Amino acid sequence: MPQLLVLPDGRRLPLDKPVIFKHGRSRMGTVLAVAQGLGLATAGVSLGTALSMRGPDGRYSTSDAGKARTLNATYLAGAYVFAAAYVYGVLDGVVLTPAPPGHPAP
Repeated sequence: MPQLLVLPDGRRLPLDKPVIFKHGRSRMGTVLAVAQGLGLATAGVSLGTALSMRGPDGRYSTSDAGKARTLNATYLAGAYVFAAAYVYGVLDGVVLTPAPPGHPAP
């Protein structure tokens, strides 16, 4: 008989399946984990590349200014994707808790 994980709302999940989210929605957990990883990687690579293009005075050369603007926008987009996925995951795990079986949602 497989071991079961009993969730706070009474649902039982087999332990042989990966559970990433508190409520047992592993597909949503995987999507958010991938979004966070891609957002963080994009932000890190873009910021690192943009900073490495600066000269000794901390400014970009005229020829690199357009590429630097694109990298800075990519850095911000990646950071926002990471932050949004992280905040949604926290809210889903803490605030958006489903009602236990037999109890109506507020």
